[in-house]
Amino acid sequence: MARHVRVDRAICQGHGLCFFTSEKLFALDEADGKANVLVDPLPDDLHDDALDAVEACPEQAITVVEDDE
Repeated sequence: MARHVRVDRAICQGHGLCFFTSEKLFALDEADGKANVLVDPLPDDLHDDALDAVEACPEQAITVVEDDE
């Protein structure tokens, strides 16, 4: 089972809290400041960072999803 981090860019307001949670997992777009996911699928060592980002996002724009490979 693979995990993936998703950012709904229609909801993201560019607060950057996800980036400050994990610079390894997120980058901020220079044009609009919205988050981009850097690593997909989500490695096990960044899973806790991803969950912290889900909690930190004031817009609830970040989700962690699992799928069957």
